Amino acid sequence: HFDIPDDIDIMRKAKSINSILPHGIALHDFQKVPDDFHARYSARERRYIYTIAKRKSPLMQGRSWYVGYQLDWEKMIREADALLGRHNFTAFCSSRTETLNMLCDVREASFKIFDNHATFTIAADRFIYKMVRSIVGTLVDIGRNEITMPMSEIITLRDRSKAGETAPPDGLVLDFVSYGDEFGLC
Repeated sequence: HFDIPDDIDIMRKAKSINSILPHGIALHDFQKVPDDFHARYSARERRYIYTIAKRKSPLMQGRSWYVGYQLDWEKMIREADALLGRHNFTAFCSSRTETLNMLCDVREASFKIFDNHATFTIAADRFIYKMVRSIVGTLVDIGRNEITMPMSEIITLRDRSKAGETAPPDGLVLDFVSYGDEFGLC
């Protein structure tokens, strides 16, 4: 979000703004919101998708994590269910986080398995710094039997050393943000 003077026609400015934005960012729409709106803090739900490549592919480079291990996808799918609900996610936060509240309400945690890759989708009311990547790394470690402790126990223990490695950022995409009806945004 950003603040602009009331006398600027923002719809006419979209094309101009897109011309100066980096290639990885595109502006499709503007919407006026109340002054107390904040793009980060007013969000009610966020959804991330993380892509894991099953085989090395130049086309997926930079957009997925290539995992060369044989993974037990069914086990990973089962363990992801433990993430659902309101939990303390201390075990999955970065040591560099400044967040004091580790409670998050996870509303979706699911895998879709394809021939050459898999996607992990997770949606919650909020996320802690590096939480999604830590969860994905832990699920991969569970899927390759590097971690034998159930995900539910890792959550309960609240100990970062019990969770897996942090997955690389390449496969992570913020897919959707919901603001609810309060601001008239989808």
